[in-house]
Amino acid sequence: MDLFSMDSGFYRFMNRVGNLLILNVLFLLCCIPVITAGASATALYTVLMRLVRQEEGYVGREFFKAFKENFRQSTLLWLIVVIVGVILYCDIIFSDIMNNALGAGLKIVFLLFGFLYMATVSYVFALQSRFDNTILYTLKNAFWMAMGYLPYTISLMVVEAIPFFLIYIRPKWFWYLLPVLSTVGVAALLYICSMILNYIFKKYMGDQA
Repeated sequence: MDLFSMDSGFYRFMNRVGNLLILNVLFLLCCIPVITAGASATALYTVLMRLVRQEEGYVGREFFKAFKENFRQSTLLWLIVVIVGVILYCDIIFSDIMNNALGAGLKIVFLLFGFLYMATVSYVFALQSRFDNTILYTLKNAFWMAMGYLPYTISLMVVEAIPFFLIYIRPKWFWYLLPVLSTVGVAALLYICSMILNYIFKKYMGDQA
């Protein structure tokens, strides 16, 4: 088989890499205003989930369509995620400052809430991209899915944490990872997450999966 034939594995692989490059750039550009990060994440997941399901299309056009359609609700979800995250972070810092037994106990509690928070966030924007629900139901479903599929949730969190872990153990690697994350890394990691999420969502989609 011709290596560059449209039916070859090499062509399909390079086509997928090209799509991830485009999506990565679009995602980062649409995150620049910060307030739009939620809509950008939802749009990214929308297209990535379609790629996982082998529903090929024009990724740029699909990204911007999903961005526009989900802008309002995704932005509100993003604001909730940021506010809760900041509160939890401040609580953990405050418990450290206390520097006593009570502070140590509170820190454990806040870290537990932090885990539940991160687990829930791993599902929020993917759910927004796949299901038509209110903000409250999206958050509730994200939490219950995170708990109900805990082994998969942990897998999601591990994939999402890879760049942060590498930078933590070797801070100088930040400069090596930055070009990767800026070109294809973010989309590639979330593509792996999308495979896990698509497997879970199929249980709820029936014939529409």
